[in-house]
Amino acid sequence: MSPEGRYYIPEVGYVDGYNPYTRTVYEFIGNTEGGNPEIHHPDDEVGGRKYGDAYMDTLSRMWVIRRLGYSLVKVWEKDIHTL
Repeated sequence: MSPEGRYYIPEVGYVDGYNPYTRTVYEFIGNTEGGNPEIHHPDDEVGGRKYGDAYMDTLSRMWVIRRLGYSLVKVWEKDIHTL
């Protein structure tokens, strides 16, 4: 992991962790912020924003990370207890 714990990727922003030796990005994705479809219906809203839109943004972010040549390890909030 990076010593700072977070790493900045210009086209993405900050990620939760990064291993420079393997070019692996680590992301912890909140169920609400990421619009987890296993938890929230896509048409439901929080703060005037649909969960489906949040989920699409999450997928887009993951796609950009991979497109830039990084490996990605993601963990949803709902799965953190299984680690």
